[in-house]
Amino acid sequence: MPLGKVLAGYGNNGQDGMEGARYKNVFCSYLHGPLLPKNHRLTDMLIELALKRRSIIKEVKVLDDTFEKAAVNVMVNRLLKNK
Repeated sequence: MPLGKVLAGYGNNGQDGMEGARYKNVFCSYLHGPLLPKNHRLTDMLIELALKRRSIIKEVKVLDDTFEKAAVNVMVNRLLKNK
């Protein structure tokens, strides 16, 4: 299954805009740049999967994502402006 859909560019095959792949707990992508700091939802999901795999915690405590959401909005607006 694909990892996600790109907002700008062509994705894996140049046709459907899908990027990367996920199989169980393996994530693959050819993205450049700081993926985790700019995608707090993916980062949170990876941390939660790792903790659950080790049976350390059942649920991750929700933190304030105000700064992360603002960073995502800046990037999305920048990408949409360049379309």
